[in-house]
Amino acid sequence: SPADPSTSGHLIGGTTLPDRNVISANGTEVPPGGSGIHLATSSATNITIQGNVIGRDPVNLADHGNTLDGIRIAGGGNNVIGGAGPGEANVIAGNGSKAE
Repeated sequence: SPADPSTSGHLIGGTTLPDRNVISANGTEVPPGGSGIHLATSSATNITIQGNVIGRDPVNLADHGNTLDGIRIAGGGNNVIGGAGPGEANVIAGNGSKAE
């Protein structure tokens, strides 16, 4: 099921292979279904999302997109997606919704 943190200070993923997540193929059957990661409340703050494969298979060869967004931020703030350091980037591809 999609990650949906509603409190602050979480790390989703990490910079080493054992810490990373494959977040893909989430449908729309369960609210807030469809998004891989959904930061949905105003208390979803200081969350770091790093090193994950979102919308692809574990080795990044095939599309297994989430029905809606790879990452949806509908609340909270001061969150970090990716980074410039080794292993901090996320692979986000093949998801249904497009950035506007």
